[in-house]
Amino acid sequence: MNRSFVLFRLSLKQLIWQMARTFGGRKKFSPVLILLAASLLIGLSGLYSWSMIAGVPESMNLLIPLSILSAAFGLILVFGFYHAQGYLFDFRDYDLLFSMPLSRRQILMSKLIALIAMMLLYSAFLTLPMMVLFQLHYAMPLTFLLYGLIGQLFLPLIPMTVACLAAVLVRLISSRVKHPVLIRNLLSLGMVIGLMAVMTLFQSQTGQAQDVGALIRPIQTGLAPVYWLTMAMMQGSFGELLKLIGASSLVQLLFLAAIAPLWNTLNQKARMTSAQAGGRMKVQSSSMNAALFRRELRRYFASTSLVMNTLVGPVMVALCAVMLAVQKDLMVQVMLESGMDFSAFADPVAMLLLAVCLFCGMVCPVTATSISLEGKNFWIVRSLPIPAGRYLGAKLALDLALNIPVSWLSILILSVVYHFSLLTVVLLLTLTLLAILCSGLFGLIINLHFPRFDFDREIVVVKQSLSTMITVLAGMGASFLILAVLLFWAPLESSLMMMVIALVLILLAAGMGIYLIRRGEALLSKLSGV
Repeated sequence: MNRSFVLFRLSLKQLIWQMARTFGGRKKFSPVLILLAASLLIGLSGLYSWSMIAGVPESMNLLIPLSILSAAFGLILVFGFYHAQGYLFDFRDYDLLFSMPLSRRQILMSKLIALIAMMLLYSAFLTLPMMVLFQLHYAMPLTFLLYGLIGQLFLPLIPMTVACLAAVLVRLISSRVKHPVLIRNLLSLGMVIGLMAVMTLFQSQTGQAQDVGALIRPIQTGLAPVYWLTMAMMQGSFGELLKLIGASSLVQLLFLAAIAPLWNTLNQKARMTSAQAGGRMKVQSSSMNAALFRRELRRYFASTSLVMNTLVGPVMVALCAVMLAVQKDLMVQVMLESGMDFSAFADPVAMLLLAVCLFCGMVCPVTATSISLEGKNFWIVRSLPIPAGRYLGAKLALDLALNIPVSWLSILILSVVYHFSLLTVVLLLTLTLLAILCSGLFGLIINLHFPRFDFDREIVVVKQSLSTMITVLAGMGASFLILAVLLFWAPLESSLMMMVIALVLILLAAGMGIYLIRRGEALLSKLSGV
């Protein structure tokens, strides 16, 4: 038992150290940055909770904790599945831990505790501000906060277990196929899309309910832990709290008993190379451009962190297109009842679709990290007789291939559903292409000037590098600027204004392309020390 507690303590210390590195860098811990980030998140969450408290009638205030706790439940499902891939299967101290006198269940439990602690932190930013503000506004009994804090410790267990089961399922399937990493990333992406789609449809079903009882029933049926915790807080029901504690603990124990024997085998298979597994190398010849593109494609799908962080944009575009297509009548009704003046636009829904395509396509280009992720192998690639234009062009082509097809397909489908004019369709396709092209070129330029090769985990480059931060902020700003010009400052008719914006984007893309052609070779040579 003492060994278990030591292992649990070390896992939590490692989690805290990793979070400190995220905000404070590799060599120093910066409590100021952590405090600022936490204050910002708490402030935003508190502002959202207060707006709900001020806007929802007192007779329906039960919906406030229900909606916030439901959002926390969904957050744990999606992010829990994403983090379970690394915490359960890709941790680097596997050999060290299994060489110690520890059982599989002890090691697995330590990893789960670290995961649950992280999910508690995520959900706390959503739920704790709501609990405090709700308590102060409605002068609730002390049991409201007491049961809420106790229930907060157990709420992540069931969604975290579901997320871990999904991660184990992905590993089981991918361990039996020829290209396990590629299949694992595709399955992981499919799982996240499925979870997001289910939560979106669930919220849509709840939002269309006509009374409080109809709003509660879907949550009571599909999200029973959320319902139990809400009833325990609002009614002071200790029995409902016991239901949450008992069901969550039982589910967690069953998961440990069922997965622990299988978990070690899956980790061993994940560490086998193709040669060890009896695989064969296939040698094939092709053109330089095709070979470089295939290399970028393989490199991309071999990185779970890169796939899960950059494919969010295309996934959100696809989900938005599906929702707009399925909920056509509701969307038209909402736009008519919103009170906004859409008379300036021949196709108001087209403006909404353009907003989604621009924002999602420009915020997370793959090119912002593609050079940095070469890491220690960068000099090997640069030692080959590959022109800079083709080397950089392959990285840009991957970014376009990931973003353009989804956006264009969404535009074409919705143009049929909403009967967009031909001119509108052409302008939407053109603006989307040019915006994504500019974003990809900008990401390459920034990554050439601010690469990061000294990383121990790819997630450091994908989420914490200066190149990523600059590109994401610039993409957000550019997309907001384009939409603001179209919606709030349009001296010309909307179609003409879109043509002017397209012309500006063409000039920007041409300028950045010329810069890369002229300076690309010199910048790459400088990075490689040639």
